[in-house]
Amino acid sequence: MRKNFKKPLWGLSALFLVLVACNDNPTPTLTPVVSTPTAVATTSAPVQTTASSSPAAVATTSAPVQTTASSSPAAVATTSAPVQTTASSSPVAVATTSVLVQTTASLSSAAVVTTSAPVQTVPSVRPTVASISPTTPISTTLNPRIGYATGPVALVDGVEISAADFNHALDTARVTTEEQAGGSLNWNTADNQALLQNLREQVLEGLINYQVVAAQAQKENLAVSVTEIQARLDDFKQQLGGLVAYQNWLARCFLTEADQRYAITQLLTFEKMEGNHSAAEDKAEQVHLRHILVQTEAEAKTIYNQLRSGADFAAMARQFSLDAASASKGGDLDFIFAGQTIQYGPDFERVAFALKTNEISGPIKTPLGYHIIQVLGKEVRPLPFDLVQQRKAEAFSAYIKSLRDKAKIEKKL
Repeated sequence: MRKNFKKPLWGLSALFLVLVACNDNPTPTLTPVVSTPTAVATTSAPVQTTASSSPAAVATTSAPVQTTASSSPAAVATTSAPVQTTASSSPVAVATTSVLVQTTASLSSAAVVTTSAPVQTVPSVRPTVASISPTTPISTTLNPRIGYATGPVALVDGVEISAADFNHALDTARVTTEEQAGGSLNWNTADNQALLQNLREQVLEGLINYQVVAAQAQKENLAVSVTEIQARLDDFKQQLGGLVAYQNWLARCFLTEADQRYAITQLLTFEKMEGNHSAAEDKAEQVHLRHILVQTEAEAKTIYNQLRSGADFAAMARQFSLDAASASKGGDLDFIFAGQTIQYGPDFERVAFALKTNEISGPIKTPLGYHIIQVLGKEVRPLPFDLVQQRKAEAFSAYIKSLRDKAKIEKKL
C-alpha cells in the first residue's frame, strides 16, 4: 500500500506541468501555455469518505489524467494518492488514481460534474504487452524499459518517491511521445537517449512538485467524494468515445481502471488546491487611450503644441501617426489594461495610467518613436479570460515554489 501521496506525471518541470495523454486519437495534444514555470505543478491530498466505522480496503496505483482543450480527448499524465472510502457496513475497496494538471495558453478545462456512484476496486495489475491490440503502435523496448529507475528517485521531507512511481510515470511519458511521433521509437539512438533523459528529468521534477503540494493538501484536509470521482470517470469515458475506446486507451498506457480512478482522485484534489492557492483579480482599472506616433522628437513637439492650441487630436492622428492600425481610427487604442502595450515600453503605460481623463501628454520616447497620448476615460473592467488564467497559474506556481523552498528535497536519480 502506498503510504504517501505521490503523483507520477510528466510534463514541463517548472512549477506548472503540462500533462500529456495516451490517447487512441493522437491528434489532440497539450503544450505549455504559460511562459512562467506552471505547468502546473501537481497536487493532491488524502481523501477520506466515511459512512460508517467499518474498515475500508484501499488499492493504490498510478494513472493518467485527463485535460481537455476542446471536445477532443485530452492529455494526461500519471500520478497517485490514497483514497479511503467506507460505505454502509461492508468494507469497500477504493482504487486511488492520479491527477492531471491543466495549463492553458488558451486554458480550456473540463467541467467537474457530480453524480453519485460507488467506487469499486480493480486489481492493480498492469496489462501485459500481449493484451494490447497488435495495431497499437508501442515501443519495441517495453520490457525491460530503458531509463527505468532501480531504486528510490527522491526523498521529500522524508517521504520516498519510489522507483515504481517514477517508472510508471515514465511509461506514460514514453508511450505518449511515441504516439505523437506516429509509432514506436528506438530509444537506443543518441537523439532518443537525449529525449529520454529529458523525460526522466521532467518526470522527477513533476513527482517532487506533486509531493510538496500533496503534503500540504493533506494538512488542509481536502476531500474528494466518491460521486465526484465517478462523475469525472464517466465524463472521461464519454470523451474517449465509450467503454471500448476507454479500455483500449487504458491498454495503450499500460494502466488499469484502478489507475484511472486514482488519477481522477488526484485531479479533483489538485483542482481544489489550485482554487485555494491561485487567486487572481478578474477585473482591473483600464484606460481608454488614443495616441499619435511619430519618428522624431521635433515632430512630436510640433504636434503637441498644435494640440494645445486647439487642433483636433483625431484629425492629427489620421494625418501624422505612423501607427497605421490606429491612425485610421483617429489614434484610438480602445481600453487597455496594465501590461497590454509592452511593445511601447514601460513609460507609455506609466504615463497613460497617470493622466487624468481628457488630459494630453507631452512627447513620450519609446522603442518605436515618440508618442503623444490622450486619456478618454477610465473604468474598472473585466480582464481577458486568458490573462486571468495566466495570472492564476503564476500565483499557483509561486505557491508551489514556496512549498519547495521550505521542503527538504534529496534527489537520487
